[in-house]
Amino acid sequence: MGSVVVRLVLTGARDGKGKMKRDIPMKSKNIYGRGAALALVAAALAFSGCAQKPQLSGKIVDEEPAESGAVSSGSAASAGDVGFVKPAGAVADERNAEGLLQRRAVYFEYDKSLVGGEYLSMIEAHADFLLRHPDKGALLEGHADNRGSNEYNLALGQRRADAVRDIMLSRGVSESQLESLSFGEERPRALGNTEASWAENRRVDIRYRDE
Repeated sequence: MGSVVVRLVLTGARDGKGKMKRDIPMKSKNIYGRGAALALVAAALAFSGCAQKPQLSGKIVDEEPAESGAVSSGSAASAGDVGFVKPAGAVADERNAEGLLQRRAVYFEYDKSLVGGEYLSMIEAHADFLLRHPDKGALLEGHADNRGSNEYNLALGQRRADAVRDIMLSRGVSESQLESLSFGEERPRALGNTEASWAENRRVDIRYRDE
């Protein structure tokens, strides 16, 4: 801020020679006191602070926390965008069932009609097939080797066929879809009097009526 020059004019004052004294210039003095200067500095700082507006970034921040269960549209595809795909386990089960359906014989120990545990999954696969196709039926044909009387072997073959039938019934297959019968020793699969041929003839064959 500029200084203010104050001139003091003395009227009627003369010097020693009787001449009128000229205007006496005085050194410029600041008319504001120290307190006024500080006030002006504070005002200037305040003005400069108001003139500079804060710069806002282009991003808008949502201060509200997102819900823990929310899923963004980019993180997961909608149900309409994804086709139905069978689980790998389901595909494997179907293939396994198809393989089991290709097996049609249940073998037994000598003079026994108890179904071995290794045949349960195969019998259950056939039972499930019949459940899915109520219009189909199965023939369960019991057989025996040639040791023993014909009458005994007929009864043994029937017990074996009934044992397979009971497992299918326990799976929910209708009785009208199943028929068990025995041929005894009359229809051997293998000829001869060896352990291998006898084992081959102690069996129940699963046949479908429309085959």
